[in-house]
Amino acid sequence: PAFESNIVEQEKKRQLLSFLSKGTVIPDYIIENEYKKENQIKEVRYLDLNKYYEKQSIKDEDIKKIYDENKAIFVEQFKSISFLELNPELLVGTNDYNEAFFNKIDEIENQILDGKNISMIAKERNLKSIVTKEINFEKKDFSGNKINTISDELFKKIFNKQQINEPELINQNNKYYLAEVSSVIKKDRDINDKLVMEAITSNLKTQYKLEMNTKITKEISKKEYNLNSMIDFATKNNIKIEDTTIKNLGDNKIFTTGLIKRIYEMQDDDIILITDSNFSKNFVVFSKKTTNQSLNKDSKDYEKYLAKAKLSIASKIYTTYDIGVNKKYNVELNKKAIERIKNSF
Repeated sequence: PAFESNIVEQEKKRQLLSFLSKGTVIPDYIIENEYKKENQIKEVRYLDLNKYYEKQSIKDEDIKKIYDENKAIFVEQFKSISFLELNPELLVGTNDYNEAFFNKIDEIENQILDGKNISMIAKERNLKSIVTKEINFEKKDFSGNKINTISDELFKKIFNKQQINEPELINQNNKYYLAEVSSVIKKDRDINDKLVMEAITSNLKTQYKLEMNTKITKEISKKEYNLNSMIDFATKNNIKIEDTTIKNLGDNKIFTTGLIKRIYEMQDDDIILITDSNFSKNFVVFSKKTTNQSLNKDSKDYEKYLAKAKLSIASKIYTTYDIGVNKKYNVELNKKAIERIKNSF
């Protein structure tokens, strides 16, 4: 019911937005604004903070502190895997994938549901399973030797299973397999382990970027950071401030489209810090000059931005309506929650 209700609500929203957008007369300036969101010539100065972050070294004591506090997650799992191929020749004595074969598959599925593991099923049906040593996610044993008795694709499907001694039927490239994880051994990873070191250093670098970005952003919001601050920072850290001109939303030679959208929201003489979701790109940007381009009604793009303007207004109307409904819903929800709490005593 929840799934169907969600579909109904989405369809209602779609129809409402369609109705609102079709029946709305849009002033030219709103269409122009939609066009300007994607089409400006923006002259900016920018500081690539990554050039600063790359110079920062990570202290050994910080690495050790993270490792000591999170030893429980720095473990490597070694799993023993049991599997066998279920083909018609083994199950029904023929090479055809016929009804008799699939009846046998159904029988095996029932045995799985009855709680039987792979060794029990193999023994009852006179089948021979292959059992690997304990191996890690790279198919390597404790000595670092790689096991090649199982394909990479099939191995990944089995290795990712969390349950032990619970067989599963797997259809892999039109072949049927019965497989399970037979045992798991957890081994602590050393602090010098390559993956451990990569995880910790990546975490510390991201943490530093977040803290520094937050500091600069707060200073900007308090009007304590301006173009001179950016120049001073660049000079002190021997980083060059660059100049560039962004010609449109698709001008991605330096900034991604998402970052350009943020830049296009700036007024001249504004300064902002922009970053992407994983802090791989970090810039302080100063807007020098904006040249807005006009949209001609005879342009092939006019209808495109007219439609965007209609949709934007319709979405704002719907959002206002939705907020009102949600406020009412939350009140009712809170009442129900209180009643459940009362009834639990």
